[in-house]
This record gives sequence, C-alpha cells and structure tokens, in this order.
Amino acid sequence: MLIRAGFTDEMLELLRSMKGKVLKSYECTSKEPGGYTDGNLRLNLSRFAIDVSCDLHSLDGEPAGFDEMTWLSCTHADLKSDYRPRVTAEPRQYLVDEVVTGIEIVRDYANHDEGAFVFEMDVALIINTKYHMYSFARGIWFADDISIEVLPKYSAPTRLYPVDELWADDNRAVVVERSTIAL
Repeated sequence: MLIRAGFTDEMLELLRSMKGKVLKSYECTSKEPGGYTDGNLRLNLSRFAIDVSCDLHSLDGEPAGFDEMTWLSCTHADLKSDYRPRVTAEPRQYLVDEVVTGIEIVRDYANHDEGAFVFEMDVALIINTKYHMYSFARGIWFADDISIEVLPKYSAPTRLYPVDELWADDNRAVVVERSTIAL
C-alpha cells in the first residue's frame, strides 16, 4: 500500500496558483533570513497568503520506527488575517517582492521490504523567481521544523536531508529515490 505524505491535489493547485504572482514576503519565527522556523510559516502574495506547515502524523500499524512522521502541507489564508506561529515567539517578516516564475516540489519515494511499506513524501517546496530560489524544506523524519534557504537562481538547496539516510534498522531491503516535480 502506498502512503502519500504531503501536499494534496488541492494544495498543489493552490501552490501552482502562485506562478505569475508577486511573492511580497514570508513570515516565520526565524531570527534571520534563511534560518529555521518552528512548524509553520506564511507566504504573502499580492492577493492572498498561503500558510505552510510541517505536521506530525500517525502511521498506525506500520513497521516499527515508522509509526509517526512529519510532512509538509499548506492552506489558503486571507492577507488580512494575522500569521500565527505555532510556538510562542515573535514572528518576523522578510521582504521578497519578486514575481514567482516557477514552483517545484522535492519528493522522496521509499519502498520497504519489497512493498510492505511504501510511501511518497513531499520534502520541500521551492519557489523560483527571476533572481532567487526560496527553499522551504521539512526537517529530519520526526521534527516539525522547516529550513528556509534564500539562494541565487539556479542553485541547489543544501538543507534537504538525503533520502539515503532512510534505512530500516533490521536489514530489510529499502529502495529510496528522490525526484523534483515542477508545477
């Protein structure tokens, strides 16, 4: 059975709708641009906002070591509503003011024990503009932090946890792959 962990089709459509819009800013609890934020952040566009979060989900009945995982999700937000950080911290806003030229999702695929446990997980949301790449990536398997990288255009994110770090500790066969999907 395939477990799909990450953005739903509706969420992917919401993210796709960012193309051609101005990414005005992002808000988070990171004390510096390109740092880490605790669990959630907000992307402020010209006409709407998107709240991105990394949430812990239960995987009932799955093999030991995989009973819980975090993955990314997003929701539409009204620009008039306040960003609410998940933790008690002062939110900060980082100005961007660039047109979104492309959206990419970094996705991991893992097949454990020849199909006994198979999942696809969205690991990062990448927003491309004319001059920059903004990477918002989930942390390690059970943490809800999100790393933020602001990179020059055509760079590669450096804070994506390698998919090959995912191995079963009981020597079962594990096939792991990473792909990038353009929306």
